[in-house]
Amino acid sequence: MNLKNMSKHEFECMSRQLKTQLSSIGLEAHPFKIQWYNLMVSPKFRLPFDDNCIAFAIISTPDMFEMAFLPFLRSNLFDTNSTNDPIDECMKYHLNSIKL
Repeated sequence: MNLKNMSKHEFECMSRQLKTQLSSIGLEAHPFKIQWYNLMVSPKFRLPFDDNCIAFAIISTPDMFEMAFLPFLRSNLFDTNSTNDPIDECMKYHLNSIKL
């Protein structure tokens, strides 16, 4: 989403919704402009989006283990015979469940 096309109110609502949903599973969200990130990294790590595009860094808190990961393992959503990383699978599951 381009910041030029989003009002301050729309951004604040979206940000608040995201933070509320993530906090319920022990995660935090911090917004940044793609331009800020791309200026700090080498070309191979740059994100291919408009400089004014908004993104969120999502960071786990210590609560994530008990609020998201253990319930994910208990829910049988993770195949214990899988070779995939269970934390990665848990994060994919929860992040794909977010509705804004």
